Amino acid sequence: MMSRGVRHLMTVVLLSVLLLLFYLSLSTEPLSPLLRASPHSPSILNAQHVRQETDGKSNRYVSSTSKAKDSIKRAADDAATIKELRESYLFPPSTEPYNLEEPSNINPSMGQAQAIDYIFKAKRDGFYLECGGLDGEVRSNTLFFERYRGWRGLVIEADPANFAIMKTKHRRAYTSPTCLATTPYPSKVVFAQNSNRGHIYNVLTYDDAPAIGLVNVQCFPLYSYLLALNTTTVDYFSLDVEGAEYKVLETIPWDKLDIKTLSVEYFHDAEGKVAIKQLLESKGYDVYMEVTDPNNLANDFIFVKRELMR
Repeated sequence: MMSRGVRHLMTVVLLSVLLLLFYLSLSTEPLSPLLRASPHSPSILNAQHVRQETDGKSNRYVSSTSKAKDSIKRAADDAATIKELRESYLFPPSTEPYNLEEPSNINPSMGQAQAIDYIFKAKRDGFYLECGGLDGEVRSNTLFFERYRGWRGLVIEADPANFAIMKTKHRRAYTSPTCLATTPYPSKVVFAQNSNRGHIYNVLTYDDAPAIGLVNVQCFPLYSYLLALNTTTVDYFSLDVEGAEYKVLETIPWDKLDIKTLSVEYFHDAEGKVAIKQLLESKGYDVYMEVTDPNNLANDFIFVKRELMR
């Protein structure tokens, strides 16, 4: 026979459970995957690439399933790779007026674009490639060249949330909701979302930022993007991918491309800044300068092809 104290305890537990179930029943709106996600074990969203849906009034960018095959390791210059990239992952430059939050900010770069502009002596009609484009405006290293130097180019941003904001800016560039591969062939990765600290989830960095959400993202080698755009010359390559810079640089077929200048963030790479410097020096580049910021908003090498410095 149960004592009065035990019966009382069971009654309290039962009432607590019923009360909890009642409050849970009041919420008929399920939380979005990003709000549900824990920094320790966020759920993985199937958002390999972002496609455009038009309802006649506005454009919105939503997740859709990629056709890419993880099991097929196609070469970077394979015709099927280039076709898929062109048809499914490249958005053409906008023809609409810019929609910038700070249109009066002539050059939002933290110093990288200013250095490149000086090196090229205000060169016009160049070509840029920016990976880690964020929203296409905040601290952009290429927006200045697009607006004031008449350059064309490509901006890559892996986080679908950031990419959707970028599209509202109406950049005059090709844009892609993908990432630069750390392999010499296309691959899918899990991407850890965290505003401007998003990064490939399984790439070792020395200071991983916590993941707010996880999404599957398609990656292509840098060479594939350039072939899809029918160019092998890049005047300025801005690389800021939160820890995967060294691995991306290793995949580039330097003998097949003419990349004249680069800015490369080194702050998060597990390999370290010295390894990045030595790799680029072995490919025929010299460090022109470093761009740093006391709040760590910039920690970049500016590399220039050695033959340009003669």
